[in-house]
Amino acid sequence: MRIDKPVISSIGIKPSSISRILFSICFILVFINLIVFVTAHYGNQNYATKLVLLFSLDSEKNLPTAYATLLLLLASLVLTVISLLKRKQVGTMVRYWSVLALGFLYMAVDEGWSIHEILIVPFRRWFRTEEIGIFYFAWVIPAIALVFVLGVLYLRFFFHLPRKTRRQFVSAAAVYLSGAIGFELIGSNYYYKHQVDFTYKMITTVEESLEMIGVIIFIRALLEYLADTYGEVQFRFSNR
Repeated sequence: MRIDKPVISSIGIKPSSISRILFSICFILVFINLIVFVTAHYGNQNYATKLVLLFSLDSEKNLPTAYATLLLLLASLVLTVISLLKRKQVGTMVRYWSVLALGFLYMAVDEGWSIHEILIVPFRRWFRTEEIGIFYFAWVIPAIALVFVLGVLYLRFFFHLPRKTRRQFVSAAAVYLSGAIGFELIGSNYYYKHQVDFTYKMITTVEESLEMIGVIIFIRALLEYLADTYGEVQFRFSNR
């Protein structure tokens, strides 16, 4: 009896092409968000209310939130692939990659379910920041401390990376943190003084945009690291 050999197929993935697609979707969502805000502010606000809820970068459980969550999940997935590949090698700091994968998985869960938003009031009472505008969104205080601690703990891992990857990681972190912490502080101070208005919505638009862009830069860096380090990664599927 003749047994046919399995067909081996391959799909080429270019990091530049993937990041271009991700950036395009991000741009479209930000553009729609701006159009909806302008329409709601200068036009028929009742007509635009549903669109604001659906496309606002500052709202929860809508299209931009879903996309931001998917980006973080994609970063976690690529980090997991790298972690699995590193386990077959010695001295590759696999634990650092694994912790990063788990960290981005948590960030995806937090983005989807807004866990940090729930913690604002308890942290505000704990840190007594009711009258401090920039820390009115008090979750940012432990976030800043966590970033500092992780930065110190990951110094050895950072300098273990290739120079190109280090530059890309720094760029991604700078963009992401300028949104997640920098513009969060600006938005917190503005919200404390003026509550929600058109200017506040623009601040949050910049904040959320920078966060998505930072994650996309990071995903491209991971994909290029995979390409430069391994060249080819094979996934085997078998029912035997």
